[in-house]
Amino acid sequence: MTYAKKIDANQPRIVLYLRARGATVQILSAVGKGCPDLLVGWQGRNHLLEAKAPKGKLTPDQVLWHAQWQGSVAIVRNEADCELLLRGEPRTEEPTASHRRPQRALQKIETTKSEKE
Repeated sequence: MTYAKKIDANQPRIVLYLRARGATVQILSAVGKGCPDLLVGWQGRNHLLEAKAPKGKLTPDQVLWHAQWQGSVAIVRNEADCELLLRGEPRTEEPTASHRRPQRALQKIETTKSEKE
């Protein structure tokens, strides 16, 4: 049996905002396994975005995916975060701790997995 991936409630609003601003948006939520929610094309550049609720946290799969990805992934919680991203301005939230210390994030995930086995 296949289940749809749960999306954060703000994701549809974020998609509408980005499209209204002229960005192209491909929804990736169904990919699962930690893959970011959105692929956004804006002024010749591609952006991977993880839509999160105001107090939402990354899942273990997302932390692992972000740690292994060699590009950037931005967390967006509202339209203001999207606007900053489109303008190329610094955002107030760090994408994830795993971007600064990928090995540490990977070790934590591996330790958690081995403890469950």
